[in-house]
Amino acid sequence: MQEERRGIKVKRILITVASVVVASVVLVAGGGCGTKTAAKPHPPVNLEMMAPPSSTGPYAEALAEGNALNKNHAWLKGSVVETKGLEEAIAVAADYPADRKKLAIMGSGFQHAMVQAINGLPPFKKKYPDLKYIASYGAGQATIITYDPNINSPKDLIGKKVGLFNIGSSALPLGEAILRAWGILDQVKVQNMPPSQFKDALKTGQVSAVHVTFTSPAPGKFIAASYIQEIAAGGKWHTIPITADDVAKMKKDTAFSGSKSTTIPANTLGQGFPPEDIKAVQDLNVLNAWEAADSDVIYEFLKAMNDLGAEVEKGMPGFKPNVNVTAELAKGAIPKEMIHAGALKFYQDNKLEFWK
Repeated sequence: MQEERRGIKVKRILITVASVVVASVVLVAGGGCGTKTAAKPHPPVNLEMMAPPSSTGPYAEALAEGNALNKNHAWLKGSVVETKGLEEAIAVAADYPADRKKLAIMGSGFQHAMVQAINGLPPFKKKYPDLKYIASYGAGQATIITYDPNINSPKDLIGKKVGLFNIGSSALPLGEAILRAWGILDQVKVQNMPPSQFKDALKTGQVSAVHVTFTSPAPGKFIAASYIQEIAAGGKWHTIPITADDVAKMKKDTAFSGSKSTTIPANTLGQGFPPEDIKAVQDLNVLNAWEAADSDVIYEFLKAMNDLGAEVEKGMPGFKPNVNVTAELAKGAIPKEMIHAGALKFYQDNKLEFWK
């Protein structure tokens, strides 16, 4: 199904929702007196899970979350809306009618993109102060991959073409920030494209290197999206190390103040995958909602994700939403005022205070 929003085509994938039959319950006390009717069931609520392209990990996460809700929750449902990335998702959802806007869940974008959107920093052209944080079910590890054995340091990329995510993706500013920290952003030729095209672009020589992001659903665990697996299967590859000093340079930018230096150990994803330790930069993955979203709906969504973690994992092996993971990953990274009221109450009820 195609929808037009702000002149942008958004592909909406609806997940099949099972019919829910609710039976009325009548309690009769002595001789038919004092008849009580059970409280009315909660009306169905269909969340729009706005996700980046279908070849990415965050899209698979959104699909798994929506399916888990549809199969197991009495009234909370989900459908996936495919966009180019968080920038487009926010711009499109911001123009939704009020009743629809409050049902939009934007994710999983990077924390830096959330900060940029709230403050109206590039690539965003306006401020979105009513954008709120609700959860982090993972983090992303960004690095630069190449097949070329002669490219081993940032200076080796000078004058060459580098593939970065398509315009509108929340991953794009992260790739640009890496090149900026290396001091070569203006000395390479950036080619923007969907990540699904990265492997072919590398194989044909359209680009010499590409920026990719792995996903960490919990500390010490890593997942490679399908496009990274395709690159790995396409030939002998390696990465250009992103050092702690590089990350320190990135953190001087307010949007990347929460970024961290990290390492993906060799063979973590299987024998020879990755072929060597990957020194990368990590940025928190975030789920966002609008301030106008009903607090009880956001609270119930987080509760459902926590309760249905095993069901979600069936749809995306290795990805299991958990409130304790959120607290561990997001510790000290999210200001309290950025958190949605419904999410804040959920975390407080679970005695988890991770905000700064």
